[in-house]
Amino acid sequence: MLTLISLALLLAGCGETDSSLNPSLNPSSSALPSAVAPAAAVPGEAYGEPLTLSESTSVTALLADIDRYDGQKVRVEGLVTEVCAKRGCWMSIAGDQPGQELRFKVEDGVITIPLAAKGRYAVAEGTCRKVELSAEDALAMRQHEAEEQGKPVDTTTPLPTFVVKLEGTGAVIRDRS
Repeated sequence: MLTLISLALLLAGCGETDSSLNPSLNPSSSALPSAVAPAAAVPGEAYGEPLTLSESTSVTALLADIDRYDGQKVRVEGLVTEVCAKRGCWMSIAGDQPGQELRFKVEDGVITIPLAAKGRYAVAEGTCRKVELSAEDALAMRQHEAEEQGKPVDTTTPLPTFVVKLEGTGAVIRDRS
């Protein structure tokens, strides 16, 4: 039951747009509590809360030692390879190795990641989570992603036993310099 709830939370937010939410771009100017000083400003278009960590963890290092980073606040950087086309509620950030990606998921309506972010560079911050998946949950996730992307379901690669995501709080999108 818990894995079904986890899967629902993982997949939630990519449904039809709620008319009460503004699906347009919403770079945020949310202030941090005065006890937390933001990191040095990162140039680019800011979304959500200001970045607070000054050092980044590579996606490759994070994925290689997920148990160490699970539940930790981290900052990552990399090429944006995909963006949620329905609501802008997530983006995938590439690692150093082919096929490596980390999903940066945000709360619906709080941050909207623009489709134009794909192919640009992101500096993103949030809490790293390892979500265990049953075979049924993994298949449901794969089917959902295929439907969302308008592609057939991939039946050639093994189903994952867990996914890693970054529960996003803020990001800066820019051209890589």
